[in-house]
Amino acid sequence: MRQSKVDTWERTVLNDRNSNYLGTACVDLEELEFSSEFVREKNEKIVESLKGKFKKEGCYRLEPRNRVPALIEPFDFLTVLDLSKLTPDNLLENPEETPPRLKLPLDLRLSCLHGRQRIEAAKAVLRKPKDRWWTIDLYTDGKS
Repeated sequence: MRQSKVDTWERTVLNDRNSNYLGTACVDLEELEFSSEFVREKNEKIVESLKGKFKKEGCYRLEPRNRVPALIEPFDFLTVLDLSKLTPDNLLENPEETPPRLKLPLDLRLSCLHGRQRIEAAKAVLRKPKDRWWTIDLYTDGKS
């Protein structure tokens, strides 16, 4: 049976994702940015809908399906681990617990691949400083 181009593309994406995965963590909402050309523009209608849902039901920030994928350069990753007093294993080994919280340098923002509407809604709904975080799946961008 021949593989289709879609199957080949999906395997390539999955392999790339798996080889660049660094783990799961919690970060402050203000440390997330959506500057990639591949990220959808802000859609106020979706944001408003999510704000209503978050107010009514909660944000469910720890649910795997609600995580936001974010990129970090290898050098920055090492800096963040050091500031956070974590090891790479800490981000990979948290199956049932709340993922560790990352501390980023003041000038560093994580580039998110999607989830803009979700994060915009969370910024509007989560007002207490201790609540202004989200769970991310962190990936290296592969640049040295």
